[in-house]
Amino acid sequence: MNSGTLRLQGIGVGLTVRAVALGPKGAFGTTNQINVFAAGTTCASEPSVNLTYVDFNASVTNHLVVINDASLGETYVQQSGVGPAGDLRTAIQSTSGLMNFGILSNYLGLPCNTPETVKLGLEVYDDPGLAGTQIAPAQFATDAQGDLGTYAGSPYTLTGTGTWLKVGFWIASVDLEGVGTAPLTGGPTLSFVGGLPFIDRIELGMIRTGTNLLAGLDPAPDYFMNPLICSTNYGYYAEWDPRAGITNNVTVGSSGGDQNMVVAMVGPAGDQRLAEAPAPGSGNNNIQFALQNQVFGPSLQDNANVAIGITYYDDPSLAGAQIGLNAYQSFVNGISTIIGAPPAPWNARAVLKGTGQWVDAYFYLPNVNFYGVNQGPQSVVRLETSPAVATNLNTGDVYVSRIRYDVIRPCGPFEGINMLQALTIQKTNTTGTVSWFGTAALQSATTVGGPYTPILSLTNTMTNSYTSPVFPWQFFRLQYPPYPPYLP
Repeated sequence: MNSGTLRLQGIGVGLTVRAVALGPKGAFGTTNQINVFAAGTTCASEPSVNLTYVDFNASVTNHLVVINDASLGETYVQQSGVGPAGDLRTAIQSTSGLMNFGILSNYLGLPCNTPETVKLGLEVYDDPGLAGTQIAPAQFATDAQGDLGTYAGSPYTLTGTGTWLKVGFWIASVDLEGVGTAPLTGGPTLSFVGGLPFIDRIELGMIRTGTNLLAGLDPAPDYFMNPLICSTNYGYYAEWDPRAGITNNVTVGSSGGDQNMVVAMVGPAGDQRLAEAPAPGSGNNNIQFALQNQVFGPSLQDNANVAIGITYYDDPSLAGAQIGLNAYQSFVNGISTIIGAPPAPWNARAVLKGTGQWVDAYFYLPNVNFYGVNQGPQSVVRLETSPAVATNLNTGDVYVSRIRYDVIRPCGPFEGINMLQALTIQKTNTTGTVSWFGTAALQSATTVGGPYTPILSLTNTMTNSYTSPVFPWQFFRLQYPPYPPYLP
């Protein structure tokens, strides 16, 4: 091809390629004409910046422009007074159904740099008249030669909330060659189906890797795949506890494939409870629970951090058996991906001691979505047991009588609430330091029965602490905002 040259592309990083051509003597020229290579090109290292943006309402730009060229089929108009009463802004609206963005001064790097994951953030007016409109990245360059890839993730569908929303998309392996943006570098194009909403701000960032000072950082952390997680629309707590008559949007899982479960009355005499376990003799050691009524919202939303509490029967005959978290799904570069097991330290397991009592265990799972593994319509994570005797799988049939989930929201009115955590207290000779995570009010009392009085109330997603004298005796507890009755 290309007048006699051979081209190899899509070669993986770290692979050695040996190209061999066969032909009669002289077919490729004389000996001094073959195995001749052009001098290697050098490419400047990617810069230690990761974000460009343009804000039409504020009339500012940081090395990002929106292309307005009819010959490319990429046009827009600018208009003021857009949005709900009290929050009117200047914004742009595509008139061609396609938007494209150019990066000035190679600010994020060069096409010869290694392709990286890009995050595209849009501040868009969720016009009630455009409910159902879908927005999604379209095409992007995959290499410096301009080869194109197509966005494989899900679009965002406007619901008509009448507010400005910060919507984010993740696109893997994007090269800065852009799509028809030369001489500027660029990222992905943006498409619209069903309507043309107004956008007042665009952010384009790269997820740096390796030794870059910004490696691993989210360049636009306040833009979400589903920004409604920052509103009051979705719940954050669900529970299954049949002993207490609670089936709060959680129920037993369905058997099939590599998970077969039973529900039975088990436990010590005088405290028998309905509980779920792997089916004896099934050869499987998995337990599933299903979410109901989209209690935490639709499956298409940003990865969540979830606190999980279970109550299991510490069967004397199963001492040494273990129970913990197993498979779940997580968005990786915008694509829902099955993760076989949590990474350390979140893969810790509870070990049965054989006390013959019901025992509580606490787990924490970051970066999980609700598509579930072999469980519909939604689930959080599959539980897995390990047998006490490796050669007898039935010694891993651990029964669970209660499961609770708390989705720790990163923003909005329910930000940082984790009702399943325990207080941590560190004491010296003269003081005691109480620590907890996120949104809560710390209360204290001089007796365990109270009365309790407020000391400190915080709203955040950080680890908080309070230091107090250790005398007289003090008891502490956390108080959380009441769960809104309108939530599922």
